[in-house]
Amino acid sequence: MLHHQFEKELAHLELIFPLLAEDGAFALSYWRSRTTALLADQSVIPSGARRIVWLLDLLDKIEQEALAAPPRRAKLIHAQKQVPVR
Repeated sequence: MLHHQFEKELAHLELIFPLLAEDGAFALSYWRSRTTALLADQSVIPSGARRIVWLLDLLDKIEQEALAAPPRRAKLIHAQKQVPVR
């Protein structure tokens, strides 16, 4: 992978990952797969390995928070109960 391709992919993932905690459109396994695919080329840029580890750590944190959170459906049901009926 060329230097600029690697940098572009890393920058994209670094932008997207913080948004995953809110509500990701793709499964976390998809993002983990994209990140681990970069491991083969981590030496292309000096900060490559450090940034990949940071992204994988962030994914782990997001997964742990998702496991601890109540299911999304339960949140919606709770929110509907809070809306006053007129």
